[in-house]
Amino acid sequence: MSKIDQSIFEVIKDIVAERMELDIESNKINSETKLMEDGLGLDSISMLDIVAALEDRFDILIEDDDLNFDIFKNVGSLTKFTSSMIERKTNN
Repeated sequence: MSKIDQSIFEVIKDIVAERMELDIESNKINSETKLMEDGLGLDSISMLDIVAALEDRFDILIEDDDLNFDIFKNVGSLTKFTSSMIERKTNN
């Protein structure tokens, strides 16, 4: 993971822990931590809340067409997606 992706990963861990009001500290979340049912219990409302937080934090726009369930497979996939959205913004 690049230094930039690592920074994004750290922010995402904090956002996930805060928005989902988890009883675990963000340092216990790793890139393989599952986000949905069998992991942290992310539901569709939580997904939208996290997307809004990512948009605010990284000043990006995430369109509905950009989203799919694979993005929310685990923290690593969400980090990769967020990184690609930041890169897309930078290149436009």
